[in-house]
Amino acid sequence: MTNFFVRYRAASLDTLVRFYAELQLSGGVEKTREEKGCIRYEYFFPAYTLFDTTVLEQKDGLKREVELLLWEQWESIEDQEAHMKMPHFKVFGELKEKYGVETSFEVQNIAEK
Repeated sequence: MTNFFVRYRAASLDTLVRFYAELQLSGGVEKTREEKGCIRYEYFFPAYTLFDTTVLEQKDGLKREVELLLWEQWESIEDQEAHMKMPHFKVFGELKEKYGVETSFEVQNIAEK
């Protein structure tokens, strides 16, 4: 099993909310959840985004950007790679460009016992 943790960042919380809403309306999120090997495909807004719409100053002086998080969980990397070739995945990329959203991700492979 493989986890993908994706961070979406944009100029403001409003931009991310509009981006997320359009993702949902595109139907691609539900199509992804129906794909072979998809175990989990869930978006989250961190609780700190309730307090600021751009950047939150932390106690240590570091700034935390507003972000949208995606937790993807797939039976295999091959299943996730097949997902990236789907037509609705292309729409996700077009929406990222439209809203000026940047992404970073982390991959975690979990060995089966």
